[in-house]
Amino acid sequence: MRPRRVALAISLALASGAGLAGCGPGNSLTGSIGEGYSLDFDRVQIRLQDETLLIEYLQWLPQGGANKVAKVVVEGWRLRSAPAAPLPWGPGFSLGDDAFLEVVTVERIALSGGPFPPVEAGSFTFASLQAAADGSASGSFNVLFANGRSLGGAFEGSIDEVDTR
Repeated sequence: MRPRRVALAISLALASGAGLAGCGPGNSLTGSIGEGYSLDFDRVQIRLQDETLLIEYLQWLPQGGANKVAKVVVEGWRLRSAPAAPLPWGPGFSLGDDAFLEVVTVERIALSGGPFPPVEAGSFTFASLQAAADGSASGSFNVLFANGRSLGGAFEGSIDEVDTR
């Protein structure tokens, strides 16, 4: 791990822990990226499409539709050791360093504020995952952007849609 990533990981862990501790279980977004982008959201939608988990922090717009304040995509299919092997994700599963950069995408899709900067490092952990119809997922993530800003989040909820091809 590069020295910058180590220092960043420590600062992200401290900042996220402090920011999330008062929130208790549930859904949250915190971090220094909030100085330039609104992190306000109304709802978290969790969807599983084939072997990809999408976690979207949505803010409803007065004119209809929604901003995706933060969208986290975990491409589970990239985790397979062989084509027929089961997915290794589940409670306690985590990704960090290069694996995070290969498997997880973090972006913003909003009418104002523009996209997030490129991701430099991050981590993702499932607290629970029932990857099935009417299942649920919970966990957390931390991101370091190329501009030195951070984003931490927690998610918890039912899986709204399962597409099994």
